Amino acid sequence: MIFVILGAPGSGKGTRAEILKEKLGIVHISTGTMIREDKKIYEEYKEKIDNGYLLSDDVINELLENRMKKSDIKKGCIVDGYPRTIKQAYNLDKILEKLNLKIDKVFLLNADTETIYSRILSRTVCPVCGKVYNKKYADENDNKCLECGSKLVLRTDDNSETLKNRIAVYNSNIDKIKEYYAKKGILEIIDALDDPNKMLERI
Repeated sequence: MIFVILGAPGSGKGTRAEILKEKLGIVHISTGTMIREDKKIYEEYKEKIDNGYLLSDDVINELLENRMKKSDIKKGCIVDGYPRTIKQAYNLDKILEKLNLKIDKVFLLNADTETIYSRILSRTVCPVCGKVYNKKYADENDNKCLECGSKLVLRTDDNSETLKNRIAVYNSNIDKIKEYYAKKGILEIIDALDDPNKMLERI
């Protein structure tokens, strides 16, 4: 089972990917998380990342391909946050073809701008396990992660100016990607405000 979850920042890709991971017993691959966890890449491209710009295809494609070659994806995976350009969509097909795999379904989460701003500007994250929380929860729970007890932090790119740019970059690329997967007959558009478990029910 190979699934791809697309959507603007704050549309709920990570939340849904984690639900599928737990319920289906498959791997959640987040390119954003991989970038932030790779200290060499993050430090080299920190300014670009913090200002909402995409990394070059060469960098992100290599990072993803190396991850997809690991044995734990043989049962399946959910790719979250990739592809972000049409060239990356072509590259993902090439990677999967090498592994004798193919995408079963692409989910595109539709979210209005107000929802995106509300979610992003009110979220906090665990720097250790990556779990995302609302700031209200963080304030009520001594700003600690429920899973590992680590102190929650704000992501450096979670601010209104950077978010504006991230949304613009997303909007400039998504139509071609959407058209590409629609022609393949594997695209399903989902309201980002829907109960995340509905996606699981469909699968």
